[in-house]
Order: sequence, then C-alpha cells, then structure tokens
Amino acid sequence: MILKTGSKEINLMTGDNVTDYVCVCTWDPIFECVRYHYVHNSVKDPNGYVKSLNPNELIFNSGDRNGRV
Repeated sequence: MILKTGSKEINLMTGDNVTDYVCVCTWDPIFECVRYHYVHNSVKDPNGYVKSLNPNELIFNSGDRNGRV
C-alpha cells in the first residue's frame, strides 16, 4: 500500500513488505512500557542493533528472526 501526501509517496508496512522486517520487543524501564521495534532482515543482529540505539531498554524476547520464541 502506498500513502500519498501531496507529491510524496510512502510505502506502508503491509502485505509482502511486512516479511522484510523482524519485530524486536523491548521493555522501557523509564516509561514502564513495552516497545516494538521493526528491523529490516538485512541487519545481521536485530537485537544488538536495537540495543545500540536504545541502551536503556531491555530486550524482551530472544526469538528467531521471525519473532517466534
């Protein structure tokens, strides 16, 4: 699905595009909530990538690349 706003087109994560991403769930101790980060499959270590961007958050799951535990 493509969202058009003015002359700008944005590909939304729907349909076949969703399989290109993995979900990494984290716990944010500051706001006490679960956060979902979607990382592209080309990243070799999705958990490490999210951890490097959000060092205060704890990795909630350590499932396989399809998000299964």
